[in-house]
Amino acid sequence: MKARTNVSVDKELLETARKHGLQLSRILEDALRLRIADEAAARWREENRERIRDYASTIDEHGVLGDEFRDF
Repeated sequence: MKARTNVSVDKELLETARKHGLQLSRILEDALRLRIADEAAARWREENRERIRDYASTIDEHGVLGDEFRDF
């Protein structure tokens, strides 16, 4: 479902985009999806920073499970 909204865009940028036949709503949706994914990933990393650090420390100290079987 689509919703209408108003955005302010640099006039020259908008004119150039229109000259190129770009679909502004599609570009905005794509950009928002990417930004939302980036924000979610950053939030996850922040929320799990301590666990990630602890895991890395455990790997440094004990190695990875199955390391003794690796031949590379």
